[in-house]
Amino acid sequence: GGLVLGGVERWCFQSAQMLSDNNVQGGYLVPINAAVNIQENTFEVIRTGDIEDCINKILNCGYRCIVCNFPFEIMMAACIIKRYIAKDLKIILAIHNDHEKFYKMCELWNPYIDEFWIISDVIEKKMMDIVSQPNKMKRIGWNVGPVENKKKEYFRDSKIRIGYAGRLTKTQKRVDLLIELAISLKKRKVDYILEIAGCGDAYDMLNEKMKWNSLEDSVILLGMLPHNEINHFWQDKDVYISCSEYEGHS
Repeated sequence: GGLVLGGVERWCFQSAQMLSDNNVQGGYLVPINAAVNIQENTFEVIRTGDIEDCINKILNCGYRCIVCNFPFEIMMAACIIKRYIAKDLKIILAIHNDHEKFYKMCELWNPYIDEFWIISDVIEKKMMDIVSQPNKMKRIGWNVGPVENKKKEYFRDSKIRIGYAGRLTKTQKRVDLLIELAISLKKRKVDYILEIAGCGDAYDMLNEKMKWNSLEDSVILLGMLPHNEINHFWQDKDVYISCSEYEGHS
């Protein structure tokens, strides 16, 4: 539940495939206003509205377990069902984000959540102050293996290779600053290549601004990369860039 574009989306797809391979049926619960176009068909896509609509959709589908990526409408609907209708409904919250509001929601709905799936040491440490039962917390792996150690020679005419990989949104990720960076480097006559991997609601904006500022020779939009291609993406990069206002420390 609560599918977005980016690493969380890829994690959802891989988890769904694993469940499907083990003959487990399920569905993607996606907010109706989410900018998500799901291309794969492992599970049925079910669009949800407000909390009442979420409750009805979950009950109509007969789900016995809800895995939430965000502690908002879908999770709250599941908790309400568990409290008043189906006490055996299992609720799992995967915490991908380190924002303070996420912890507050975890504390509020903790009595109805069966498991918290944790992705980092930072999140685990903060959750220890919220969850009194340590057995409710499970560590999950979502790792990219280490990039092969390679030596690289630089020459006076070498281009600086800059990389960004993640969800393309202005909110939180602030990818609008990538174009500002590219314009600044161009003005300073820096010879560089900026490769941007990912998709999201800011993709068209980035593409338009890239063309408007004549950055096609220096900025490359690659779209969503499969998880198993991330290592290859970073192989030739000199600089990793992140403009995020906050992250999950994963």
